[in-house]
Amino acid sequence: MAMPDYVGQLKGTKVDAFLRELVQLDVQDLRAILVEVFKLQGYEGDRVVNYFNQTGHALSLVYVAAGNKKHPDTVRELRREASLTEADVVQLRELLKIAQGPQADHLASFFSFSSRPVAGWWKYRDQFQIVPPPPNAPVPSTVVGDWPFIVEARYRSLDHFGVKIQRRTQATTHLRLLLPVLVIGPKFKPNVDRGTKHWVIPPPDRTAEPQPTNLQRLLAALHLRRRPTQQEPFQLTDVMYAQEFYGVAGHVIGGPELTELDQADAITVLADHEAYYRTRGIGVDDVLQVPAVLTQLLDNYYALDEKEASRYRRACYWFNMGYFFHGYSISSSFFALVAAIESLLPTGNGPHKCPDCRADHYPSISKTFREFLETYVPDRPDRDSFYDMRSKIVHGSALLHLDLREEFGGFYPGQLDQGEELDNLYRVCRISLVNWLLGQGAA
Repeated sequence: MAMPDYVGQLKGTKVDAFLRELVQLDVQDLRAILVEVFKLQGYEGDRVVNYFNQTGHALSLVYVAAGNKKHPDTVRELRREASLTEADVVQLRELLKIAQGPQADHLASFFSFSSRPVAGWWKYRDQFQIVPPPPNAPVPSTVVGDWPFIVEARYRSLDHFGVKIQRRTQATTHLRLLLPVLVIGPKFKPNVDRGTKHWVIPPPDRTAEPQPTNLQRLLAALHLRRRPTQQEPFQLTDVMYAQEFYGVAGHVIGGPELTELDQADAITVLADHEAYYRTRGIGVDDVLQVPAVLTQLLDNYYALDEKEASRYRRACYWFNMGYFFHGYSISSSFFALVAAIESLLPTGNGPHKCPDCRADHYPSISKTFREFLETYVPDRPDRDSFYDMRSKIVHGSALLHLDLREEFGGFYPGQLDQGEELDNLYRVCRISLVNWLLGQGAA
């Protein structure tokens, strides 16, 4: 049986030089290439990932030490191992040529959801657009619900499947984070690529004679404060454990150009963005609208350097989680909204010497928090209470009344006061994130 032609036994010096060239790629592109060549990987520890071919250990990707908190995914070395073959190197060279070659436009298209129906379209330059769902799209039967819409986004990528997946994921993730902050309506759902199941009541058979649903029977019973009778039993056998999913039959992703749309169907654009971002509640006839300043906000975001853009996305993430947590934990929602504001607080203010004790003193984060809101939301006199409540929640000395659920209903001053405070914080948080981004254009 012929032995494999190991590179380590041939021209190791040239291979090492090639690996040093390969490791200069963007780390995400590098990982996509390595995964295509080596189907099996393993974590060795000490921040080393091993890649294996059919004969054994071929390469080791060595990352910087764990202490480097700012750049934990920085690669220190791509090291050849005993089982690296000439065929592996040939394939890696071909993929490197692709990685160093020209990029092309591609289209990412995905469904998202809004608290307001999306009846028109809005386009940001030639990069992405919000589009209504197809006419045959399933939609809620209630005013308050998850109303579907489509986001089409252009992105540039190398002609490589793994790299295209990475670029598409980046483009869609960034828009999923930004849109719910800058536009009132769109919703954020974390971890959309993970399967989520729920216990659900399926809809009744529409071909049969209409019957009250389980939910209608339950609501009627609660309204009358009585238990269901034998004449209106709950059909518990109807309950099922189902996968969360949304799609529209026949919907086809186009591209790489954005879909051509009729100007007459554009979303209403509102000139007064200050009034827009202070909107409370939702009306029966409300549909998705956008502020005229939205284009400027996005221009400012895309002009940020990657460090600042990443910081802003982090703030957007916490803002969105504040909304997402609302149905599960009001206290967590409150904390997330404060964390969103904290994400944008000025950094780099190191310790200063106290003139009396000569010890290192650090700036008060509560003072910095208050000053930040004084700058970006100057008309909110109640801003001082937000950080105080956040600290109590984080340190375990308080929970909001709605989370305790010690009595049914909850129509009492403590619950109403905290509900009002959370509602105020939600708007203050959004306004501060919007005004901070607007201010970057003048920087």
